[in-house]
Amino acid sequence: MPRSALLAYCIGIASFVYLPQIDQWPKVFACLLIALAFSLLPVLRKPLIPLGILAFAIGGGWHLIWASDALSNRLEKRLEGTDLAVAGHVITTPVRFDLIQQFDFKVSSSANGINGALRLNYYGEETIQFGQKLALSVRLNRPYGLANPGTFDRQAHMLRSGLVASGYVREVHSALEDSGASLLAVRAAVARRIENLGAESPYKGLILALVLGEKGQISADQTKLFASSGTSHLFVISGLHIGLVAAVFYWLTSLMCMICPPLLRFFPRQKVAGVTALAAAIGYSALAGFTLPTQRAVVMLAVFIVSNLYERQIATSYRLVLALALILSLDPLAPTSAGFWYSFLA
Repeated sequence: MPRSALLAYCIGIASFVYLPQIDQWPKVFACLLIALAFSLLPVLRKPLIPLGILAFAIGGGWHLIWASDALSNRLEKRLEGTDLAVAGHVITTPVRFDLIQQFDFKVSSSANGINGALRLNYYGEETIQFGQKLALSVRLNRPYGLANPGTFDRQAHMLRSGLVASGYVREVHSALEDSGASLLAVRAAVARRIENLGAESPYKGLILALVLGEKGQISADQTKLFASSGTSHLFVISGLHIGLVAAVFYWLTSLMCMICPPLLRFFPRQKVAGVTALAAAIGYSALAGFTLPTQRAVVMLAVFIVSNLYERQIATSYRLVLALALILSLDPLAPTSAGFWYSFLA
């Protein structure tokens, strides 16, 4: 696909972020159809004009489909403020605020049809652990945010994170350690291992953040120190860490190939090192729970490495636009995040 059409597709996805309501899409598409009709006139008959308008419409259409599906999963208004029974797993390390434990909870079963993740506060005495399987009574609210310009867009953040509601725990009916075979179980086992080995260490929270991307146990003093020094982004897994891991594995694989030439019998060193680096990046992202920042980094790495595997001379700008299109397809609300802009500017 031409670079201009890819860029139009990206603009189509990103521009629909600023629609106040998605039910305004008929007006937008009516304007696009008129523009497309005019672009087909003999005077304006240039292939890229109708192709760009069509790509813009496809991007906007994908955003509307994604948004409609995400919004339909939100908590029904009639269920707000009522006691609801849910069962599922704790999917983040609980963050402590004085007497409160805050964590994200993935619902696996609910009599009320709740499907998705919840952000919950727990005021009880029981210690909630990452990866636990819980049966709870909860009270929930739909995602709400402030309308003030320049403030944190809480609704967009919750929508991007798959959070369908927030609320608090009324009662814990049962708490079990998950023994199943899943990515969450692996991450929980690693977290328990780190906590056991570093039980007395003041840096336990930092290790959890760097290994699993879980910042719930970073102390308030450490958070204040990193904020004042401008280094907060260095202590939770992000695109920077994914890139460093990929670079280290690329270098180690290249070194092994030079030491052991038979490894290069079928593929050149650059390809072997590239595949290893990408596999390491995907593995590290999985350990971090495939958070949105790590997804961005993996997509960008994959575009650059896979294009090198095919030995094609592809312009860097085209690869950057292709990575942009893939990231926006996975997360149409990415432009609402500052990290998205940092990634591409960097």
